[in-house]
Amino acid sequence: MEQQQVNMMPHCLVILRTAFQGWLARQVLARVPEISYDLLQISHNNSTEERRQFDCLAKEAVTASFLTRTPRKFDVLTQLDLWRRLPDHFTDTSYSKLFLSSIDAPVIGAIASRHKSANLITWDDGIVNLLPNGNYQSGQLPWRSIMLRRVLGSEPIAAMRDRIERHYTIFDTFPNIVPPDRVSVIKTEFFNAAASEDGKIGYRYFIGQPLEEVISETDIHWVESEAKKFEPDWYVKHPREREPLVLGIPELNKAGDIAEEAIMRHSAGRPFELIGSFSSTLFTLSQFATRTVMLLPHGLKVRSWLADAGRKLGAEVITPSIVSKH
Repeated sequence: MEQQQVNMMPHCLVILRTAFQGWLARQVLARVPEISYDLLQISHNNSTEERRQFDCLAKEAVTASFLTRTPRKFDVLTQLDLWRRLPDHFTDTSYSKLFLSSIDAPVIGAIASRHKSANLITWDDGIVNLLPNGNYQSGQLPWRSIMLRRVLGSEPIAAMRDRIERHYTIFDTFPNIVPPDRVSVIKTEFFNAAASEDGKIGYRYFIGQPLEEVISETDIHWVESEAKKFEPDWYVKHPREREPLVLGIPELNKAGDIAEEAIMRHSAGRPFELIGSFSSTLFTLSQFATRTVMLLPHGLKVRSWLADAGRKLGAEVITPSIVSKH
């Protein structure tokens, strides 16, 4: 009888790329009608955080596959290798819906193109889907990415956006990748998000991220220098961060949790401050922090939007020449 009930449910595919996506996917699945699903994780890091979220979701999955590939010098080769190693099951099986976040990822786009009759359920990929001129909203990609999507048979980002039945967001004050009538807001309740207790000494957390992927060495040194001025207590390392900044402070043991959950658990009801550059954690936890500081170097292409967005959330925005308080 239980097997018959499972067979009557809509059968879907859940695709993940990061630990944060995995955490948010769990929140989404808790809010949709009951489904059965296959699970696919595409990883470039094979991090403890990714494994933790994958294992949580895999418990309820019909089939689950963790596909990992270390990035090669040329991303085209990495993506082609991932596509070759993708189990046929995920392209041959018929799915009612696809649950995913990274609509700009070539392999994920190619999978979606093999299931054209399936609507998409999406959720935030950090803050990149909020950027007005970013890939998710503009649909614009470098020519190499466009050619790779054509080789893999991946439909354009704009076409994928049109297929989105519902997008789930934790950022209710920003325009997203679909019109408001297709957006549902998730009110996050991170571990130990209760009000702080009086008399407890708080912590300052520096939020790390793979800055070397986005900004120059000069800009990285500037962020490092500015961060030291705030004397943070703990370094929250990003899974993809190869060269953490040298701040002379201990690394927070996240125990496999995403940064948000680890900070809320470690702070244990104490007031806390956040210092970082433009990590999505600064956005997701700003409502719980007593102070949020964003260090935005000159070389950051979307600095103006990030500065405005940070101020909107009440953050202090610091640039090499400007200090702005909300």
